[in-house]
Amino acid sequence: MIVRLEGRGRRVRACYAEGGPRCRDLPELELSCEVPVVLATPGGTPRTFGHRLRVKAQGGRLKVTARVEVEGYVAAVVHKELGNAPLEAKKAQAILARTYAARAIQDPRHEGAPLCDAQHCQAFAGLFHSKYGASIDPEPAQSTLSEILIESDDRPTPVFFHATCGGRTVAANRMWPGAQAPDLVAIDDRAPDGSAWCKGSAHHRWRAKVDAAELARALVPLVERSLDPRTLRLVQEDDDGVVWRIGDRAGIRRVPGARLQSTLGRAFGYDQVRSARFTARRRGTSVVIEGEGLGHGVGLCQAGAAARAQAGQDAHAIIEAYFPKLRLKTGPWR
Repeated sequence: MIVRLEGRGRRVRACYAEGGPRCRDLPELELSCEVPVVLATPGGTPRTFGHRLRVKAQGGRLKVTARVEVEGYVAAVVHKELGNAPLEAKKAQAILARTYAARAIQDPRHEGAPLCDAQHCQAFAGLFHSKYGASIDPEPAQSTLSEILIESDDRPTPVFFHATCGGRTVAANRMWPGAQAPDLVAIDDRAPDGSAWCKGSAHHRWRAKVDAAELARALVPLVERSLDPRTLRLVQEDDDGVVWRIGDRAGIRRVPGARLQSTLGRAFGYDQVRSARFTARRRGTSVVIEGEGLGHGVGLCQAGAAARAQAGQDAHAIIEAYFPKLRLKTGPWR
């Protein structure tokens, strides 16, 4: 069965293709099918979800909520986040994906659903369907079945991961004051020879060049005033880029590194300003930015995990390396 959906104000128009166009306008639509539902958008890649969908409309846009089985979701997240890595790294990612989902089920991150499909939750592009997309390997999820990381009270713990750390990670409570994750500590992520485990990543070291005037304009929301490009100052207060001093000869303001990186990423592209751990040096009318790592730097370093797996570490050793104060639990958690 093919159903064409369209948002009209706060109502959903559903047109059924079989037997001629039959359309109905509804406040919301519930779909329940014997086979997984495939959702296609104009110009987008078809995505396969579970057997049940709920569709609402708001402002002419559709909001789709899918009911997805946890282990299928975990396998799909691993495929999207770390699909080309060695198996043991993917198994470590599966433990984190399941823990993240378990925590969200107990403490939903969104109204009406524990998780969304965007990267600020976990990247999820849908389940495998034989007609659409690449095959998803079920082994990382199946071989770590029911394994999650827990806090001292046996609840699923908050966990985080990122692409590349540059050789050391950052404690969650330092990067995000008030995160209430004291057991997510920083580690020195280096191999026995002293090199960063993630040294093979293209993001281990990076460089960008931006116009000083454009940079000054981009920083206005952080300092809440205009900045003089000629006397612009942008200085790390610590080696991890957790806090920055931003301003000009008229004054300096302390700004969280997470906000700075997010602001500059939106302004210049996240492929240009990849983390908050960088230096900024004036070169004529430009500013040269040299940094290390990609992402917030908290928790598991995906490039480091892949290198550790390549060197023979198993998933549990990788998890223990990045989360030395957390405990692994196997069994029912809901």
